[in-house]
Amino acid sequence: MAPEIISNSYYGISVDIWALGVLFYFMMFA
Repeated sequence: MAPEIISNSYYGISVDIWALGVLFYFMMFA
């Protein structure tokens, strides 16, 4: 999860992009 979510602070679209990037990374290299 993104640090913003873990710290319970406000988050927006940037976290969605971050999560998509992590998903893409695991699909490519897992």
